Amino acid sequence: MSNTQGYYNTTGGSYDTDRIIKYPHYYKLLYDSAVSIVEPYIHGKKALEVGCGTGMVMERLRDSTQSLIGIDNSRTMLNEARRKGLDVREADANQLLPFSDNAFDVVYSFKVLGHVERIGPLIQEATRITQNGGHLILEFYNAWSIRRLISFLSAEDVYTRFDSYWGAKKYLPPMCTVEKVTGIRIISPTGHLYRIPILRSVLCWLERFLARTPLVYFASFLVLVCRVHKQK
Repeated sequence: MSNTQGYYNTTGGSYDTDRIIKYPHYYKLLYDSAVSIVEPYIHGKKALEVGCGTGMVMERLRDSTQSLIGIDNSRTMLNEARRKGLDVREADANQLLPFSDNAFDVVYSFKVLGHVERIGPLIQEATRITQNGGHLILEFYNAWSIRRLISFLSAEDVYTRFDSYWGAKKYLPPMCTVEKVTGIRIISPTGHLYRIPILRSVLCWLERFLARTPLVYFASFLVLVCRVHKQK
């Protein structure tokens, strides 16, 4: 068992509660932002979330899709997701994904690729199971961000990687074309600031505004929306 899997098996039972109680407004911004990025691409489509955790993104998207499946390697997290009535399965993102070629219209992943060592093979697998003309929506922990600078001051609980935009693009196979670049948490140095009501309102407005500017290339969480083109 990897240290990442062990960490989330240990903390999975309280994962949602910890976020709702400690930093509700900060995590609402993160999850609402993820949903707003994915939602335009999944209406009536077959979608897969890689690293679904307890299903905090899935539960906001499931009514928009034809079908939505989530995979994760933490049984504790999956149990929490199943309590929400979500279709989730145990699978390891570091291994071959247990789906046939072209099984999905959209494959997306948030807060996961930053904890995957074999990131290139995972993206290859995600591409394999995505239909021609479908989309990959991939979030990377950004090497050019405030979060990266702060990471030098404190140890991470699990394996964590940071990739720049250009570094992330190198992992994409030739059949993937970046259609859109966006980002989450561009100027917020820490979630603690969202506990201050006035500052919270200002930060939320700024984050949503800046997500429409070139400053997304410096977001803590860099998101690439990629179109998959497969030869017939």
